[in-house]
Amino acid sequence: MLRQLASSEDREKYIPSPFKDIIVFLETHDLRWEKEPWKLMQRYMDTASYAAPSYKRRIFYEEFLTSMGAFLSSLAQSSIFLGFQFIAAEEFEEHAEKAKTLPERTSNENKLILYGLYKQATVGNVNTSRPGMFNMRDRAKWDAWKAVEGKSAEQAMNDYITKVKQLLEEAGSS
Repeated sequence: MLRQLASSEDREKYIPSPFKDIIVFLETHDLRWEKEPWKLMQRYMDTASYAAPSYKRRIFYEEFLTSMGAFLSSLAQSSIFLGFQFIAAEEFEEHAEKAKTLPERTSNENKLILYGLYKQATVGNVNTSRPGMFNMRDRAKWDAWKAVEGKSAEQAMNDYITKVKQLLEEAGSS
């Protein structure tokens, strides 16, 4: 990390590049599996390169790491958000399996709503032309998908989960 210099005078004159040291530090830590990225700042401060003898260097690192704290905090926020998306996707797949167990008496209207939400969540906006008037089944499915066009995948997943829960509850109560 920091190069070793012979005399203490040389060490005092040498101002290291914090970017180089931090890049090396971050390269040695796999951030993909980091559960608490905001703690990286403290771990970096505990490393040997940070515990350098120069007071100026220590102040410089403290200022840099304080500003880096905001970045690590935003990284933590995005990690939490990405974790939420992953949980929502798992729950969506779970409810997609549960939807297959809905009773036969489930109305076509509700089945079409589920179809449209499922397609919006998995494919996105409608990317095909509307089927012809002699293909009523596919036309109804396309119309259901088109009705939810513009919703984000996350919103479509959440709406799908809510609808499946509602239909399962209705099926259980009747």
